[in-house]
Amino acid sequence: ALVGGFIAPFLVGSGDGSYWVLFTYVMILDLGMFGLSIYKKWGELPVICFALTWIVFAGYTYAADLDLMGSVQLTHLLIFSIAFYLIFLLSVASIVRINIRGINQYLLGVIGLNNFVFLFFANGTVWGYVIGVIVCLLTYKGLVTLFVAAINFALFFWIKRKGEPFTFLMHTLLGIALTFVSVTIPIQLEGTFITLFWASEVMIILWFYSRFRLRVYEIFVWVLPVLTLGSYGMDVFHGCMKARYGDSSLFINGLFATGIFTGLSYWVDAWLVRPTRISTKGPLLTGCVVLYIAFVFDFYSYVDPSIVSFSYIETFTVA
Repeated sequence: ALVGGFIAPFLVGSGDGSYWVLFTYVMILDLGMFGLSIYKKWGELPVICFALTWIVFAGYTYAADLDLMGSVQLTHLLIFSIAFYLIFLLSVASIVRINIRGINQYLLGVIGLNNFVFLFFANGTVWGYVIGVIVCLLTYKGLVTLFVAAINFALFFWIKRKGEPFTFLMHTLLGIALTFVSVTIPIQLEGTFITLFWASEVMIILWFYSRFRLRVYEIFVWVLPVLTLGSYGMDVFHGCMKARYGDSSLFINGLFATGIFTGLSYWVDAWLVRPTRISTKGPLLTGCVVLYIAFVFDFYSYVDPSIVSFSYIETFTVA
């Protein structure tokens, strides 16, 4: 019935309906899910609604031309994305503590993924357009990650104050909050968003995998680190195309901050996989390579002339 509820608007709609009606309808379904899942202790409902809601939202933002939208419409989309984010974070955090049907591990996965999906839409699409159109605060992109961190911190302290026994949920919320605080600096310095997104997600999923050993987490554990490394390689390649020789931004730029965060994230991955059957050598070596590249590329890009930059690189390599 719930899946049918999500399909119904697309079966009866003509394609020119109001996004206000569509997203308000979806929000009513989500709130109904919230109440029913608490009453019946059905942990599957939030998982289904989470997937379908963000698919609908992604489909609309993809089909609609955000460049042609006015500031009012973009603000509405931002408000809806915040509402969906809060609904799933609060509802799943409530269900996961009372659920008795063994689906807690999937609900915790929804909590972690919900934060990253919201960050993608808020910082990668809607938020950037809204800020650029309305208040011209594009230089404060880190506000989104700080907002997500603050929400997770608040939920962590609320659960702790109530004395709930589900400590793993508290650790998950605290880990997500600290991760988003860490990501704020490279994003604020115009770091590469996709690389930071994947590097952060790998750490969260590894945390889940080390606890639950679910196959679905293991698949992401093998795939996402490779994508993260490839994304960072593309960032460095594009950085070479626009290197600013002699610039005063040595060590104070987004690409360097991204490299440091990504390299350290691989070291954290190595620490997290210790209890599992995955070898720690790969993440440790990859982290060393990424950190080395981060420093070498910064010397190459921001030290002039080239003789001085290469002497810096040689000295760093020997050290």
